[in-house]
Amino acid sequence: MEAVDKIERHIADAVKRGAKVVTGGKRHALGRSFFEPTVLADVTPDSLVSQEETFGPLAPVIRFKDEADVIAMCNASPFGLASYLYSRIWAASGAWRRHWSRAWSASTPA
Repeated sequence: MEAVDKIERHIADAVKRGAKVVTGGKRHALGRSFFEPTVLADVTPDSLVSQEETFGPLAPVIRFKDEADVIAMCNASPFGLASYLYSRIWAASGAWRRHWSRAWSASTPA
């Protein structure tokens, strides 16, 4: 139940900071320990979901201006578990992945 409580806390915090629930956002009809798959739009980098692991079906979407902006956000986080980028421009997203990979490799202890 702690995981479900944490999901609810992360959603409430993100919405308080301006995020919007696109889908889901509540406990599942299957029972108290299940949560609907949830997508949040317009999440800010200072929200809890951006600062802590959720361990649940929650996908926060954070906008960024350019590659430098998103790399700065990634480098500001102490976590390196997983990051994803979806782009309408495949060439730009490929360039970002290569650049981020180099930046991440350079900051990762051997």
